[in-house]
Amino acid sequence: VTDIDDKIIKRAAELGMEPLELARVEEANFFEDLERLGCREPTLVLRVSEHIEDIVQFTQEVVEQGYGYTTTDGSVWFDVAKLGGAYGAFAEGRGTSTAAAQAAALIEEDPASASDNKRDQRDFALWKAAKEGEISWPSPWGAGRPGWH
Repeated sequence: VTDIDDKIIKRAAELGMEPLELARVEEANFFEDLERLGCREPTLVLRVSEHIEDIVQFTQEVVEQGYGYTTTDGSVWFDVAKLGGAYGAFAEGRGTSTAAAQAAALIEEDPASASDNKRDQRDFALWKAAKEGEISWPSPWGAGRPGWH
């Protein structure tokens, strides 16, 4: 369960709630919807906020293997250029096979992914540096939270 991301943080602030509190409310609504639809409940529920140490470790491994890089603000980005032409190959049918189109589509879909610190606008955040007043956890790169998970 994604229980921490830009949209949750923004909506929680609008409602005057803590992000994890809002996430639990929405998670409960989701499971109520599943029940009304006659779907079976999952046997295991994993929440991003409960696996921060795992995410930090995974992100460290990605950086150590050369597929990620850090920026001066304490964020960690996945370097899509390391994948050569393989990145975006499955987007061909969506008409987003070129780097510029992919970057534009990503920013349109998720404006929070825009950053002057990235090497390539298609790069995506593995770890986002903490912003003033946002929920965060400690990491080797400074306080922050998972970006993509």
